[in-house]
Amino acid sequence: MGVKTLEDQKKFVQSDVSPQRISCIIPTLGRGRILCDTIEMLLAQAYPAHEIIVVDQTPAPDEATRVLLQAWHDKGAIRWLRQAEPNASKA
Repeated sequence: MGVKTLEDQKKFVQSDVSPQRISCIIPTLGRGRILCDTIEMLLAQAYPAHEIIVVDQTPAPDEATRVLLQAWHDKGAIRWLRQAEPNASKA
């Protein structure tokens, strides 16, 4: 089934033909601006992700990034998991 236009995508997402659920997992370490841009892009998709999980290993995120991530987390748009010690195998 070809979905070509944004309007076609919206109809497809709203139809019963679209049972797929997409999870996006984003491991990050010190990439605040890129992380926020990525989350904004994922939230704006015509076919939205079922869940967006951010595994944040940044020891102390900058204030602007922390406020945005906390706001998205609080309203249920993302799951923000903080890890005190960076460890690639846990992400």
